[in-house]
Amino acid sequence: MKEKIAFSIDSSLLKKVDAMVDEVKVKSRSHALEILIRKALGEDEVKGALILAGGESKKDNYSTTRPMLLFEDKPILQHIIEWLRKFGITNITISVGYMREEIESYFRDGHDFEVKIDYMREDEPLGTAGPLYLAKNRFGSTFVVIYADVLCDIDLSDMISHHKQSKAIGTIALKEVKDARKYGVANLDGNKITGFVQKPEPGKEPSNLANAGVYVFEPSVFDHVPKKGMLETEVLGKLSKMRALNGYVFSGKWYEA
Repeated sequence: MKEKIAFSIDSSLLKKVDAMVDEVKVKSRSHALEILIRKALGEDEVKGALILAGGESKKDNYSTTRPMLLFEDKPILQHIIEWLRKFGITNITISVGYMREEIESYFRDGHDFEVKIDYMREDEPLGTAGPLYLAKNRFGSTFVVIYADVLCDIDLSDMISHHKQSKAIGTIALKEVKDARKYGVANLDGNKITGFVQKPEPGKEPSNLANAGVYVFEPSVFDHVPKKGMLETEVLGKLSKMRALNGYVFSGKWYEA
């Protein structure tokens, strides 16, 4: 329930508030003020994240696992951890399976990277939904999920804020791409995701907005997660039919190994 209030504000501050309004992510002056108040009160604060690093792909023909491939002299997974830490997320769970010893011996408990890391071991391939099921007792509040082979410069604080505003169970980062046929592509109605098409045929793409592999979830997502299966189809598909899935379109850099 929302209530109307009236107060005075310095005109120079009001100009800065109005500059936030883009009529897409920030709908109005009152919406901008609500976002700022939420941030000031810490209501958008998120401390926990799950990194999915347990999968083995047929295109893995390297001497190391993909999350440990070097990018600018650091493993991709290290870039992800440092990116999460930049936004105040310091409690990190990593789901490991294939070549897990390499990941665990490099990152250990996370102390050297100024975060706290624990591991969930997949004794058999569980798809991308299985690790989320295993994590159901680890997250009691809003949390982030990211694939371990994704690099991006999303403003995670802003994404979390918009997730909170949407009241959705989950929010997905979406990136505009030239060729949508290689990705899971979202069908949007406003900010609500109404469906996904995995690797659509030419001419049948519902949009050019690809799933970027970064998610914000509420703990209620665990009510919809199977013990084994694919997050992209079995979980996101269900949430989109419920209109409980929000899309966050970003324009920054995005790289998938």
